[in-house]
Amino acid sequence: MCGLLFPVDAAFKDWVHKYAFLSRFSFVLYGLSAVAVVVAIQTTPTAILTLALGAALYGWVTWRYRTLPPLYLLFGCVAGLYGYGILNMLPPAWHGLASLPGLLALLGLCRWAGSRSRAMALQCLIVFGLLLVGLTGWSLLWTTPGWLGFTTAATSAVLAYIAVRLALALPQADPRWAWADGAVVALATAAVAVAPAWMPLVWESRTGFGWLVLAALWTVLGLHDRRQAPISRTVFVAGALLNIGLALALALAEWRCGRRWWGGGSRSCCWRWQVCCGCG
Repeated sequence: MCGLLFPVDAAFKDWVHKYAFLSRFSFVLYGLSAVAVVVAIQTTPTAILTLALGAALYGWVTWRYRTLPPLYLLFGCVAGLYGYGILNMLPPAWHGLASLPGLLALLGLCRWAGSRSRAMALQCLIVFGLLLVGLTGWSLLWTTPGWLGFTTAATSAVLAYIAVRLALALPQADPRWAWADGAVVALATAAVAVAPAWMPLVWESRTGFGWLVLAALWTVLGLHDRRQAPISRTVFVAGALLNIGLALALALAEWRCGRRWWGGGSRSCCWRWQVCCGCG
């Protein structure tokens, strides 16, 4: 019913020449459609069908009016449809990687909207950031060190870097948005911490060397890449110092536990490392 009434409402607005104005009747339709979605989520088949219809409807309304209320409802329907149709069938550790197509589509939508509606592009980036952090954290919570966790965190770091560049390219972009590059540093640091055994060394040694490699990358981006915004360069330099400090702290803690930094030797370790790293 709402799908039939929205075109009628749009035709009325065309008739009175109020293209961008959302009447009270439009908000009544939003409310009715939202109630329909809430009622339909009781069972999976009806939820998928209703969310698909809602995504198509709100997508048309968003394209028609280019306003934020239908955009929010579109995001909710697409996220619910993705969760019911795809993520619900996968283990929690795979949710981050399985959401990659949807996140890329959201970035593509942001790029498309950037030259048409700054407000819509900004909302796309905000939703993208929330989904990226939430899905990555949820997946890492259920994973163990290995290729799955490393790929999830590393991919999220790359996507976060792209999103920050898109945000800074928007019209009238706030330079302070570059502080979001701190999420890139954090995700990359986490990726190294959950990386698989890519070197014949103990976890502490591999992680320490990986953080030093990251510090070199942040140094290049912060000191030698002139295309970066001033705040981004500051963040990357701070990230380099952070990774160096973490590597040194890890080496010191390992030395205090009686291990050699190069990975050989005694397997004895203190109770703190047994609890945190699972070594024995």
